[in-house]
Amino acid sequence: MRKYDLVAPCGDYCGGCGQYNGLIVETSRQMREFADLYGFEFRSEGAFDFKQFVNEIHLQKVAALKP
Repeated sequence: MRKYDLVAPCGDYCGGCGQYNGLIVETSRQMREFADLYGFEFRSEGAFDFKQFVNEIHLQKVAALKP
């Protein structure tokens, strides 16, 4: 490891981090494609309310932003 400017405050090496190199974004994009391809919302109907789940996440983010 010679790129010392890529050592983060967390102690990890940014060059190997999924956030830094875009792997997290690509993986989430692939997961969304799989969910659409296999009809996740349809298959989870009655067992898991996906839209409510997404709404709750949004509400938690909004609540976290309020002082």
